[in-house]
Amino acid sequence: MKKLRNNGKVHQPGRQENEEQAAEIVQCQIRGILARKQIEKMRQEEMIFLGMQRKPKTEEEKKNDPIKAAAETQALRKDIQQDHWVTFQEKKKDLIEEIKDIEGSDI
Repeated sequence: MKKLRNNGKVHQPGRQENEEQAAEIVQCQIRGILARKQIEKMRQEEMIFLGMQRKPKTEEEKKNDPIKAAAETQALRKDIQQDHWVTFQEKKKDLIEEIKDIEGSDI
């Protein structure tokens, strides 16, 4: 707590004064945060205007993103490839069994 001197007398602030000081500090901090956000928004708009930064993507652009589509296609192809690999391994075993039946164990 702050002690204030008036004409040599020590004054301790009351609860009301402490709450007012706390409110002033909170308001000051909030104003600072809001001002920094506003400045950052203005800075971003300026960078877009100058062409130094891309515009944010619209919902349509996000939906039709070619990089995302390519990743999905690659994942789909990997799944198909994995299925084909399993089928290949099964057919290979079947072929080995068939060759053993026809040729015998001499091979």
